[in-house]
Amino acid sequence: MDQHDIASQAAVPALVPSGVPYRPRMPAPVATLTALLRAVERTEELLDEETGALENRSTVDFVSFVRRKSQSLLEITRAARALKDFEVDPTVTDRLAALKDKLERNQAVLRLHLEAVREVAELLVKTARDVESDGTYSMPGHRQENG
Repeated sequence: MDQHDIASQAAVPALVPSGVPYRPRMPAPVATLTALLRAVERTEELLDEETGALENRSTVDFVSFVRRKSQSLLEITRAARALKDFEVDPTVTDRLAALKDKLERNQAVLRLHLEAVREVAELLVKTARDVESDGTYSMPGHRQENG
């Protein structure tokens, strides 16, 4: 053990249980990194597609988007788990941060769309109630005034 190894152990005492020698993490396998980055790329494209469709007021197949987003999340989760014991390049964390930003934007657009749908539904319910009401339980304005 040379001075560099001793210095490395001293720099990370909280991360290494006592009695366990410090071992630097190995670089991540290229195939697993590639799988993760491809899954992230597909998810970004999917989010862009859904967000764009909502912003352009296009018809959106929400069932399909939910299914595809769930599949993407599964792929990303599997690849991330496979990388948990490896050192990951900072470009990967940057890509994941960019994905998080797209997810937040997609969420905001979905929230806005849902609120608009809720408002339209409330208007339709109110209109349906007004149409169905035959006035049985309300007094017309002119009778109330003339008593």
